[in-house]
This record gives sequence, C-alpha cells and structure tokens, in this order.
Amino acid sequence: MGGIASYAIGGDDASHLSVNSQTGDVTLKVKSDFEHKPKYSFTVTATDNADKTSDAKAVTLLITNIDEEKPEITSEAKAADLDENSVISKVVYIITAKDDMGGIASYAIGGDDASHLSVNSQTGDVTLKVKSDFEHKPKYSFTVTATDNADKTSDAKAVTLLITDVDDTAPTITSSTKAKDLAENSGKGKTVYTIIANDPGGIKSYAIKATGDVDLLTLDGDKVILKDNPDYEVKKSYSFTVTATDSANNTSEKAVTLLITDVDDTAPVIALVGKSPITLEAGNSFTDPGAKVTDAVDSERTITGTGTVDPKKVGTYTLTYNASDAAGNAATAVTRTVIVSKDTTAPVIALVGKSPITLEAGNSFTDPGAKVTDAV
Repeated sequence: MGGIASYAIGGDDASHLSVNSQTGDVTLKVKSDFEHKPKYSFTVTATDNADKTSDAKAVTLLITNIDEEKPEITSEAKAADLDENSVISKVVYIITAKDDMGGIASYAIGGDDASHLSVNSQTGDVTLKVKSDFEHKPKYSFTVTATDNADKTSDAKAVTLLITDVDDTAPTITSSTKAKDLAENSGKGKTVYTIIANDPGGIKSYAIKATGDVDLLTLDGDKVILKDNPDYEVKKSYSFTVTATDSANNTSEKAVTLLITDVDDTAPVIALVGKSPITLEAGNSFTDPGAKVTDAVDSERTITGTGTVDPKKVGTYTLTYNASDAAGNAATAVTRTVIVSKDTTAPVIALVGKSPITLEAGNSFTDPGAKVTDAV
C-alpha cells in the first residue's frame, strides 16, 4: 500500500555506481573496462511511503569484452634485398601482424611507391608489379597496415625494399667490323682478326658464332685464325660473327668481314713466232724468228732467250725462250729446234776477166784465172 518512495543500492561495488532514488535507474560512475573490472556486484532495495524497506537483493553486472585494441605489425621495417631483374611474381615482403582477439581480417599497403606494388590482402604477400631494375629504381619505400575483424587498423609501418645491382650489361666489342684486307695465297695458320672487348666485370671468353664462314676459321683466345690460304678467284671475302662473354654470362656479338685482295698469280704465256723445228742447209744464213709473250696483267713483258745457231756447222740446235711478269710469275719455257743439215750445194767458179780473150801473135799471154765461191 502507499507505493514506493525511494530506491537504494549497496554491496561491494556500490561505490562504482549511482542510483536515481526516484526512478531506480542504476548507472556506472566510470567507463566500463573489461580488462580492468569484468564484473560488478551490488544490492538493491526499495522503501515505501510507510518507510518500510525491502530485503536487499544481490545483483551482478557482467562487462563483456569488446576488441578495442588495434593490431600491431610484427614484420620487419626492411624487406630482404632483391636482385634486379627478378621475376614480377616473386614475393618481396610478407606483412605479419598480431591482434589480441578476433584475428586479422586484411592487409594493405600505402606510401610513396605503393603504385609499383601489389598486396594479397588475405596473406600479406607483397609483390612488384614491374621487373626490378637497379639502374632505374634502386629502392622502394612503402607502408603496411593490418585491419582486424573489429575493423580496427594498425598504425602504418614504413618498409624499405632495396634492389641490388646485378651485372646485366653485355661487354662492348670495340674491334672493327672489318678485318684487315688479306692478299690471296697467304694467311694460313695466321691471325686475321683480334677480338677486342671491355666490360667492368672482365671478359670470361671469346667465341666465333656458328654462322657464316665459321668452318673456315679457328679461334685461339681472342685471335681469329684462317685454316687455309685464301684464293681470290674462289672466295673473295669471309663473313663471321665474334662474341664476347663476361663473368655474369652476358654476351655481345659483332659481325665481321674479311676481304681477300687479288694477287697476280697467273704466269705469262710464251708462243713461238714461226715454226719449230726449222731446217736449213749448212751455209745458209739464219735469223731467229723469236717468240711473243702475253700476260693477264702486264701488257709488256721482255722475253729472254738462250742458245745459239751456227749455220755453217751441221747439227741440231735448241733455242730456249723465258719470261716473267712484274709479280714474279715465271712462264713455262718454250724451245725451238733448229737443224743445220749437210751442205749439198756445189762451189761456183767464176772467170776472172773476160772470155774470150783475143791477142795478136807474138804477144805474151797471162791467164787471168778464175775464182771459186762456196756456201760453206
């Protein structure tokens, strides 16, 4: 009867609480904190208008734990150094984080170079979108964050990824694309070209590429050598490609041409003027008709002859003709046989003076005689 006049609280934790004595509303005086105080215990009473107070009733208030802590990034601030030219799909960094409750829901990246990177939001794997190139970009700077299931995001952690320089530059071949011209009929076993190249890391090896006239050449270190003497009329030039490889196995190549120069290696040709053998009777005169010479290069050549003919003496005579050109090519000698045969012509007698001779009787007479001539 009479209704409730007021409400009150008591018990162990009454000091942490307030009550509206008219409405009975109980409120906490401080912010609830599960980690500090997970439970409150208190009693409640009611007093009527006759000033009668109810028995105290024990009440328990439980504080539920809410994830109010953001995750913490545990992965390092520096990624492992990455060699340039690594494949794009290679994982360059893995985001790891811890969270007191609820677990990690996703990972993300940001910062200056985030546009060059991709992240798997579920695993935290970070990969480069482009092929690493030390000469173009030696360092990547980015931030990583983790978000938990309560949608709380960690503080951003700055990460640095350094790109290491790798020797990816091929040697530079500085020797010419043209070997020194070589005269035909020379050069077998000799150096016709020397490969010259430079590289910061040094040259490991030289080679002749398996193209062109490689089968006609050999290589000794950096020296290109001809296997056989060249012949201009058969092959006027050689084409080959040389390579240089550095210690990082970067290889460069250069096409080379070797020109063969024509050399006069054709001997003159001698031809007799007139017939051979020539036969004449002893006592007749003899004039050598000679020979003529032709040459592919030299228009005028001198013929030298050896041997003599005695037209008064029976016998067989040999005349030999020789010639050589300006290049020293000697012609094949040509010979002419001259046969001086036995004298078959009788002597010729001619009177000295006139005939007949008339003189008067009693005069003296002296015979003027005669003279004789013979070819031999």
